[in-house]
Amino acid sequence: MFVPISYIIVEAQEDGINCELAGYLLTMLNAASLPGRILPGYLGDKLGRFNIIISMCALSAIVILALWLPDTLLSPGNSAIYIVFSLLYGFESGAFVGMVPALLGQISPDVTKIGVRQGVLFTCISIASLTGSPIAGATLNRQNGTYWELQVFSGVMMVASVFFFTAARAVLAGLSIAKIVQIQTKIKRRPSYIAIAELSHDNIQVGQTFRVE
Repeated sequence: MFVPISYIIVEAQEDGINCELAGYLLTMLNAASLPGRILPGYLGDKLGRFNIIISMCALSAIVILALWLPDTLLSPGNSAIYIVFSLLYGFESGAFVGMVPALLGQISPDVTKIGVRQGVLFTCISIASLTGSPIAGATLNRQNGTYWELQVFSGVMMVASVFFFTAARAVLAGLSIAKIVQIQTKIKRRPSYIAIAELSHDNIQVGQTFRVE
């Protein structure tokens, strides 16, 4: 995920993009990431969190392999493509940052395990973040400063994330979109119960249970 963020400015400058504009590409990417961290989460509550994260990762792969890569090979130095890519990728990568903790909470019915799982999750992410950019840099050196192999590496990793998220969703809820939406609706409508742990009013007994719709 961080490879385009790390190399977009450097490549733009080497392709002849104005230095001031190239410097703002990362700003555009991060600005687009803000709605990308909010809107997909809202849609995830309506359409299914796994459905949305799979869609966002697939779109990220498409943007890298069908927009960024062809620009490098066929039309280097095109400012419009760099701007569009920065905005689209910023939005889509923001969804990953915002939704992964929500996915972890969805698959953790025992809330006491969320902390441990969060630690394991972000430990794995930190390893990928630490090694991804150096690997991309090694491919850049091997290609004598051309970026196409770096972009292929980034796109393939995005495709792999789509595969793993889809596999996780299939294990948890099957491949039917209707099925996972139905499960979420059923959980949402299930009545909950609150047990009073202490005496807070004269008319309420300790341990009394109330039904909340």
